[in-house]
Amino acid sequence: MQLDKLWPFGLAAALTLAGFSAASGKAILAPSKTTPPEIAIPFDCPKLGGVCFWSPKAGWRKVLAASPEAITEFYQAADGRLVALLRGHGNPGQTVVATRAGAVQVIKGNTMEGTLSRVAGADDRGNVVLCSDAEGSLCDTYLPSSAAFSEPPWFPKGCLFPRFFGTALRACLVDSPKPALLLIKGERDIQKVELPDVLSNPLDFYLLSPSEFVLSAADTLYSLRLGGKLAVVARGGLLWSRQIESKILFGFYEERDGTKRGSVRRFVPGVGVEEIWSSSSFIPSMVQPARHGLFLDVWGGGHRKILYLAPEAGAPERVVWSEESSVWK
Repeated sequence: MQLDKLWPFGLAAALTLAGFSAASGKAILAPSKTTPPEIAIPFDCPKLGGVCFWSPKAGWRKVLAASPEAITEFYQAADGRLVALLRGHGNPGQTVVATRAGAVQVIKGNTMEGTLSRVAGADDRGNVVLCSDAEGSLCDTYLPSSAAFSEPPWFPKGCLFPRFFGTALRACLVDSPKPALLLIKGERDIQKVELPDVLSNPLDFYLLSPSEFVLSAADTLYSLRLGGKLAVVARGGLLWSRQIESKILFGFYEERDGTKRGSVRRFVPGVGVEEIWSSSSFIPSMVQPARHGLFLDVWGGGHRKILYLAPEAGAPERVVWSEESSVWK
């Protein structure tokens, strides 16, 4: 099945539709049994030719072929599946989940423009939950990481940003009548935490522990401890953020005294913010976990590089892949 036959604005993507079953508006989808043997990480393809899985040994393998404008965001669940948000001009877009072999498991339409994390979440086993973003939304699409099906985890009506902490705790955000964080224990035991109005239109939400949360809104990253006050982690140049284990890594860009500077910083609650990489020539576009250390995707001046950052303090960065193209100017 071709995605460009499902999307009227011409997304050119060739992916295979996997098994699908739905009942009473809920979808439980079977994972593909075919996955490539190598451990690969999703990045933008060379010259922004779609989304590819890349590994140092096997190189590039295209999974999703589309124009740069169509692929808005993507990330990899714990079981290796690709979760992506695709959007065309003037269209709120669709959420797509595909296996590492490129088999599409679901294509779910959105009604409003927003971030991928707003409508998608995954636990540490790779089980994926998708939410509808219409008024009175339901998190009603469940994609388990194995063939051992179970009932979808319950989230209250109106939930967005579905999150998990192990098997004991779930969380989400609601925006009506006022912004609030909902903590869900057991089947339907809810604790409501009211949020300030500055978080009425969040971009991302991270559940670091049952009492530690990080949220982003506009160009600001915030930290919140249960029972405490909202604190600013970074403001004024936030590019992106992502959670890796119990840490938040985020890209930052600033101009100071006529000098442009891109950096990647790490936030740990109770410890603070530490800068782990910086450059006056390159902008960081994405960070991905490596088996030991991090892979960092950077671009600038017609060049793109994937860097390996070792976990040891002071270890030099290593270029593991690079290209030259006008798309990176």
